[in-house]
Amino acid sequence: MPTFRLTMKKNICIYALVLIILTLLLSRFCVSRVTYQAQDETYLTPAQEAYLGTLRFCESRGYENDRIIDSNKKFSYKPYMFQMDTFLEQGKLYGVLDKNLTDKQAEKSRIIYDRKIQEKIAYFMLLDGKQSNWLNCYRTKLNREPFPKN
Repeated sequence: MPTFRLTMKKNICIYALVLIILTLLLSRFCVSRVTYQAQDETYLTPAQEAYLGTLRFCESRGYENDRIIDSNKKFSYKPYMFQMDTFLEQGKLYGVLDKNLTDKQAEKSRIIYDRKIQEKIAYFMLLDGKQSNWLNCYRTKLNREPFPKN
C-alpha cells in the first residue's frame, strides 16, 4: 500500500505542476495581447475582427506577403490588396505611416506587406465609410453591410 500512495502523490504533484505551467502560459498570452492592443491604440471588437477577417480572406484568399498586377496595371499588395498610392495616402492621413515614407522605402522595407499595418489602415478607412476601396468583396462577401462602429 505505501507504494501506491507514493505513486498517487507523485501523479498529483505532476498534474498540479502541469496545470500551473499551463496557467502561466495562458496568462502570459492574454497579458501580452492586451499590452499589444494598448500600445497600438486600436482595439477591435469581435464584430470588427470578423469583418476585417472576412474582407482579408476575400481579397487575398489567406495568402500574405504577395502582390499581383491589378486590372489597372498597378501592383496590389496582399493581404488587403492595397495599391501603393492608396496605402501611402491613407496611412499618412491616419497617422499610421511616417509622413516622409516613399513608395520605394515601403517596398524595400516590405512595410507594405505588413498585415498589422494594412489592417490598421483598413480599420480607419472602414470607420470613415470607405468600403468602396474593396468594392467586389463589399458587395459579395460582406453583403453591403457597413463596418461595425463598436
